[in-house]
Amino acid sequence: MDKTRDNLAKLSISYTPDSFVQAAANNDPKVLQLFVDAGMTIDTKNEKDETALMTAAKKGNTETLDWLLQAKANVNAISSQGETALSATRSKAHNFRLLRSYWKMVRTPIS
Repeated sequence: MDKTRDNLAKLSISYTPDSFVQAAANNDPKVLQLFVDAGMTIDTKNEKDETALMTAAKKGNTETLDWLLQAKANVNAISSQGETALSATRSKAHNFRLLRSYWKMVRTPIS
């Protein structure tokens, strides 16, 4: 973990929840992976009470959305403003479909 945190420091990235969520805003799954390898949980919230998944959805960052969903980010996480990743992405048709499909998949029992 310390080595991974050192790698973040070499990139001038601090190991904080805000920096983690900012990596999602920047559409940078490689940096997100460094955070997770260093011990950051996938559903960590920033000072605005938003997860990386919510932020990626707002920004329309499909590469990061896909990475976060594969990493099992919680699609049902709710911010203090009552927002979820799904509600954050309604204006981005592709992201909305991606999240809705994932949500249906995890909510549908396999027979």
